[in-house]
Amino acid sequence: MSKIKILLVFFLVFGVSWAGFEIKVSNIGQWEVCLSNYGKFGQTMTGNAGAWWPRGSFHNYIFGAGIWVGTIAPDGDTLVTIGYLPSGDAWEFAPGPPYSNLIDPKWRFYFSTDVDFPFNSISFEDGYAIFNDFDPCYHMPNDTKPIGITVTLKTYTFARYWADDLLFMRYIIKNDTNYTITNLLSGICMDYDIGNESGANANDRGGIDLSRKLFYGWQERPEPGWGSRGMIGYKLLSPYPLTCFKRFTLSFEPNNDKERYMAMAGYNWQNGNYEPFDTIWFPPDDQRILISSGTWNLSPGDSSNIRLGPDCKSRFNTTEPRDGV
Repeated sequence: MSKIKILLVFFLVFGVSWAGFEIKVSNIGQWEVCLSNYGKFGQTMTGNAGAWWPRGSFHNYIFGAGIWVGTIAPDGDTLVTIGYLPSGDAWEFAPGPPYSNLIDPKWRFYFSTDVDFPFNSISFEDGYAIFNDFDPCYHMPNDTKPIGITVTLKTYTFARYWADDLLFMRYIIKNDTNYTITNLLSGICMDYDIGNESGANANDRGGIDLSRKLFYGWQERPEPGWGSRGMIGYKLLSPYPLTCFKRFTLSFEPNNDKERYMAMAGYNWQNGNYEPFDTIWFPPDDQRILISSGTWNLSPGDSSNIRLGPDCKSRFNTTEPRDGV
């Protein structure tokens, strides 16, 4: 069986839950990141920024993020299941495998410090959750058709100098239908808010180093009250090429599954032109990004495999990106 794993390097253990939907916060390293059992990360249960660096500072760098998976269905329809939508904070996954009782506690988010953690741990703190997209009730209006996937999330953190600013996240996407899922794309959509990005305060910038498959984001103006500020980085670690790197804003975002799939495939969803990479440095704004890879075909019961990785580093109060993010 082939496997497509999304390995994401990103950035107190306490948990918050609502009717089976649960969020916990990573407890190792300088990144504090909210992690969930329904596809979203980097956001609190109340819908606020949920990724802070360095630990204990409550300096936020992510307002919300999540996995996106897209396909072309057998009937030709384009389907995208999202773990996070920047406009409205929506998600379309539910805890557990298909048709399970989502409030069953065994489908919560686990850390390896839990006595019933189901695996041998690999890192200083492993995390684990499983979720699926089968229930149309959790899909957005007019885009209610599921793909038929189950996603396993595993996270890893290491209390070592070389990994102190990293949280590794691995997604395994499984075809739980009885037909082949074709033209599969997968990736991450992220609203990276460095400090306060509301209204006139929106001054985040960003860019992409295509040779290293590395996104980097920074802030145009220092955040009031912050003694120092960092840069956020996000890298595709697998050998697969990038399919897209797209930039969104509050007023410029794909609005339905067809447009989202076009963006994931590298197209301008407004005019249909093939424009896979937004390579020019973003002007100051409230920024969102989409990184994807693919396509693949998944047979029934098969799984798919991609690796991604973000981190955060000090930028020494400069106004331009620092080398080696």
